[in-house]
Amino acid sequence: MELEAAAARAASRQNLLRSPFFREFGDRPLFVSRDGLLELSAGDCIRSIVGKITAGRLPVDDIALSFHLYLVSGFGNMIHYLHQQTGIDTVVLSGGSVQNRILAEGFIDFFAPTQLKLYTNVQVPANDGGLALGQALIGGFHVSGDPHAG
Repeated sequence: MELEAAAARAASRQNLLRSPFFREFGDRPLFVSRDGLLELSAGDCIRSIVGKITAGRLPVDDIALSFHLYLVSGFGNMIHYLHQQTGIDTVVLSGGSVQNRILAEGFIDFFAPTQLKLYTNVQVPANDGGLALGQALIGGFHVSGDPHAG
């Protein structure tokens, strides 16, 4: 939450996807495929952040924003790659990390110009509250004997 707050201070001064931090990552995919699994290239992110810290040229808030935008770009490009490989055109953003406003808004902006359909939580919380609701529903189905509870 502190990292998000620092990034939010920097983000308030600019459009996320037009920021120099987002452009820094360019069109690089920022991920690799290992044994059929896609993995974010954390080394690129760490080198970039360490370089900025050692150069002393950026405030902490800007470095925090850079980290967030690295995640948006890396995961966004990974999802776009998976779309190209599979044809699946639906993206669902959920979970506690989507409560991070910088990440959520970054993904929404990232996917806006694409043909992908993006869904986020509206009526059910994206965090443990939504998980608990799902568990309660499945438990209810089991208790009721519903054959689809599997």
